[in-house]
Amino acid sequence: MTAEEASVYAGSKRVGAVLRAAAQMVAEGVPLSPEEGSRYLASKTGGLNRGGKRDLPRGVFQVKSGRYRASISIRTAGVKRSQYLGSFDTPEEAARAFDEAAIRRWQAGLVPELVTNYPPEGYPGYTGHVGQVADAAARKAQGAAGGAEEEGEAPAKADGRGKATGARIRAAAEKLKAGLEPTEEEARVYASTKAAGAAAGAVFRAVAQKVAEGAPLRPEGAGRYKATQLNGMKTDGKRKRDLPRGVFQVKSGRYRASIGIRTAGVCRVEHLGLFDTPEEAARAFDEAAIRRWQAGLVPELVTNYPPEGYPGYTGHVGQVADAAARKAQGAAGGAEEEGEAPAKADGRGKATGARIRAAAEKLKAGLEPTEEEARAYAAMKAGGAATGAVLRAAAQKVAEGVPLSPEEGSRYLASKTGGLNRGGKRDLPRGVFQVKSGRYRASISIRTAGVKRSQYLGSFDTPEETARAFDEAAIRRWQAGLVSELVTNYPPEGYPENTGHTRPVMGAAARKAQQAAGGAEEGKAQPKTDGQARWAALKRAAAQKVKAGQELTEEERRAYEAVSKAGKAGGAAAGASRRAAAQKAKAGLELTEEEARAYAGLKAAAAATAALRRAVVQKVKAGLELTEQERRVHEGAIKAGAVVRAVAQKVAEGAPLSPEEASRYKATQMTGMRRGGKRDLPRGVCKARSGRYEARIGIRTGGVQRNLHLGTFDTPEEAAHAFDEAAIRRWQAGLVPELVTNYPPEGYPGYTGVVEQGVQGE
Repeated sequence: MTAEEASVYAGSKRVGAVLRAAAQMVAEGVPLSPEEGSRYLASKTGGLNRGGKRDLPRGVFQVKSGRYRASISIRTAGVKRSQYLGSFDTPEEAARAFDEAAIRRWQAGLVPELVTNYPPEGYPGYTGHVGQVADAAARKAQGAAGGAEEEGEAPAKADGRGKATGARIRAAAEKLKAGLEPTEEEARVYASTKAAGAAAGAVFRAVAQKVAEGAPLRPEGAGRYKATQLNGMKTDGKRKRDLPRGVFQVKSGRYRASIGIRTAGVCRVEHLGLFDTPEEAARAFDEAAIRRWQAGLVPELVTNYPPEGYPGYTGHVGQVADAAARKAQGAAGGAEEEGEAPAKADGRGKATGARIRAAAEKLKAGLEPTEEEARAYAAMKAGGAATGAVLRAAAQKVAEGVPLSPEEGSRYLASKTGGLNRGGKRDLPRGVFQVKSGRYRASISIRTAGVKRSQYLGSFDTPEETARAFDEAAIRRWQAGLVSELVTNYPPEGYPENTGHTRPVMGAAARKAQQAAGGAEEGKAQPKTDGQARWAALKRAAAQKVKAGQELTEEERRAYEAVSKAGKAGGAAAGASRRAAAQKAKAGLELTEEEARAYAGLKAAAAATAALRRAVVQKVKAGLELTEQERRVHEGAIKAGAVVRAVAQKVAEGAPLSPEEASRYKATQMTGMRRGGKRDLPRGVCKARSGRYEARIGIRTGGVQRNLHLGTFDTPEEAAHAFDEAAIRRWQAGLVPELVTNYPPEGYPGYTGVVEQGVQGE
């Protein structure tokens, strides 16, 4: 190591030795000097591992209200969580609350080491004696014998659990949620976690039973009961752990109380009101929870405060009825579940919609819906079938030229101009989108080689023109036999292209038989119809004329534009597929077979292009002969370089640039960083948080790419010049094969134009 690194390492060793000596003196009761005490306290109150608040003691967080929250990490059944200790006005009070909890846990043998913010000798509860840290078997035996319960933590074991165990538990939960089979180790750890959770739940219920019966609790049991009752909402988004259960703070600063209820198998949140203080909101939640529990709607009562303090609490709970009992009660005219919308006889209402959705999900998953869900689902399907029959009859009348009644016309037009399935613009006709410029874009879905894509038809000023463009394309496709059904926004009889005749839609087998009978040239599939054969001939003739520079007819122009649009769309789809595969591969996700092929093709193409360029550079340097392909690449690079140098010469001489030259020069000079999106900054320049500009250059050392910091400057021009000077030095030293700068290199004093014969890699 270097002298500086050796000095830093020796200093860290000295600091560690001093801290260990101070800790030994504290353990032996030897007084510390002021300097030793300050350093020891700084090591103990070194801030939190998370949150970045290094000026706060260990276990102390500052909440948005300005107060300080104390919490301590505990481990329960192999899962690490944070236990709330209270909110305080000063960080010192919060730190002392953390220390007292840490001392209690250490003396109870729940943790192997005592870590506090202040010396533990200053606390009344500190005795200096620690209980033996029991393993799982000892704790189980202790629990079976009726011993004291653990404070909620399972200490780390010697069989390799801890963080790895938590990872296995989460992996097993994710796999079971996705319907996958966990490994044997994951299944075993997950089962033990569930069993430990069930045991802890039994303990909590026993404590709640004691509270309900008015039996006195031990201090430990009272603390645990309060922790379970005042642990905040699980789903709070803002993680306001200092708010009671069922209480949220809204933007106005007031507090909203809400409670979760289940209606027809669907869980939703019921609003209970807005209050000025969290205590009022918590009491509103408790009263609603007590009412639901006493009505037998929930099997367990969970409140923020002891339920005995509420006037409506009787201590008696009604029997929790199952679904069949509640249905019978509803049929007899009994009271419905609180918060549930009763099912109507005609199949409508929110409850009916929930039953229909539940039945659809169950049928999709291969499960059997309940009788009521099946009845609602069947009624919905029957109504849809009846509506479909009415619409088909109206369509038949339109096809036959029979006039429609006003009601039939309104329903038929609504079905034809029902908007798009995507985009949310239900007031737009089929196949019409509104773009950001305010105009309307027409597109139609087509299927090519089994892949569904959208074909662009044009942009228009009004949705009516756009809808007619969609209709004309749909009529052309239907008459060509490309689709089995004609669907338009307006009646098709009003279009000149409509003849009312359609060719039969050929399947794959019919096309193969036609190809075998007629013989396809060069493996190409035969056109299905004479019209399609003429269309293909037009495409080929247009391509030949364009290649020869000849003028196209109107039909040939349309054919050539169609081919160009299809090629661009196909290229865009392929590019999107490759980009998606690259993003997945970068994130470490598994690729599908098609994505893997696209990604492999992308990597192979990029590697081949880079290899070709490197080979051209090497051959040109060595004076070797180039192949035809390499010659084209070299000529293209020379032309591009010549254009850029000519433009740079014009800029240096102050000559005006054409718009195209100005655009190209700006693109080459202001290419911006690859990351950060700051395309208006020169190459190698980043804007720092302070507002200044940082210059850096990428170098490769030992096969590892890293950034070399060049300095911080007041303007992007200064930073760009620093980058250019470093790039010139590296190029002239032979460290890089190519010189790339922001400004012409001739303007720099260190530029000689001569490059040393250096190694081709760093």
